[in-house]
Amino acid sequence: MNLTFLNLTDKGLLAVCDLQNTVGKEARREIKRRQMIGYSDGTAIRLVDRSMEAEEVFAILATPRKAPAARKVEKKIAGRGR
Repeated sequence: MNLTFLNLTDKGLLAVCDLQNTVGKEARREIKRRQMIGYSDGTAIRLVDRSMEAEEVFAILATPRKAPAARKVEKKIAGRGR
């Protein structure tokens, strides 16, 4: 365990957690550890403006994502399925 990640804030950990190397791995491990013990320093909390309409808040928080297609469906579409 790398002790340098204990000193980083939540926002700092989120900034480097997407890296695909040992730094990112240690950052993800520290984020997971903090979630398990219930620790948060408050730097990564998103604040919602209360003056915004409910539809706008919903649109921001619930952005639709494209679900990955199942492999069987892809084969069937390509004509390689059973």
